[in-house]
Amino acid sequence: MAAVSTRSGSWVTAAFFWLLGPLVIVFCLGGGILGVGPAWRAQFGEGTTGTFTADRTECRKGCLIYGDFVSADGGVSRSDVLLLDGPERMDPGATEPAKYTGGESSVYSTSGGASWLWVLGMALVGAVVAVGWLAFGISWLRARRRRSA
Repeated sequence: MAAVSTRSGSWVTAAFFWLLGPLVIVFCLGGGILGVGPAWRAQFGEGTTGTFTADRTECRKGCLIYGDFVSADGGVSRSDVLLLDGPERMDPGATEPAKYTGGESSVYSTSGGASWLWVLGMALVGAVVAVGWLAFGISWLRARRRRSA
């Protein structure tokens, strides 16, 4: 069995680390931080109560339901938002009680769900990857300086 060259192995590792690490950090940590507030508020019943009216359902492995939200007092309305924690499918024109919690592109069904856990988990994964990426990067830079000295 042929041994893998240390040089090519380190090139692949470096490319993977320096390119993929920041992408994972931005996606997970950024998305998690932006979504955790609205998801948390929805989980604990905060937000503006209203009605979500389904407009379209997009199904692949699971279904995403898009539609319009109008608050009970008519003061808040959002078009083409995603309903989170709602039923698996809705026909166009069907309605669901929902809460608007400040997110620009989504509202939450009042029936509750696990969205807040997914968003919190995403933020935690991003934070762990960020700490690991920084620790590995600092270690790599120190080793490189020692080799060049």
